[in-house]
Amino acid sequence: MPSKKRGGKAADTNTSQAGFDAELLQSTFLREVRRQFFTSGNSSSWPRPSPGIRKQDVAAAEMPLALWAMFRKITMEEAMPAVPAGTALGRIKAAADAAKWPGTRSKVPAAWKPRTATYRLFEIAWAVNIMMEAYAKSGGGGGPRDWPGGGSGR
Repeated sequence: MPSKKRGGKAADTNTSQAGFDAELLQSTFLREVRRQFFTSGNSSSWPRPSPGIRKQDVAAAEMPLALWAMFRKITMEEAMPAVPAGTALGRIKAAADAAKWPGTRSKVPAAWKPRTATYRLFEIAWAVNIMMEAYAKSGGGGGPRDWPGGGSGR
């Protein structure tokens, strides 16, 4: 795959794990999402369910709601619903508020500026990937699971 010059050095544009350039795709919003779902030591901080509620039931309810809210925010310019801060949607909302997403003050990588609307859809997909990774690494049900490298934004 060809390389592009960035900052005086070649940046591999290959999206395979070995050549993935996460910084080329990173945005303020995605950094904030990652910060909401992972500790500085890269441990999952997936929301802990209340006693008697299974983690997978929380994930099955909250992830689609977070996806729905992000999609409506960029396509219909609707505000995200008010929800408790510790929930998955609450964390997505906190990330969006911190990054001023998807407004013009929410930075888009230079390579994507001409296609900002498409990039916003990519951000949603990547935010869902970060949530899935946090869920997978949160343990329980047999312990932490491996997660494919490459596009996780680390």
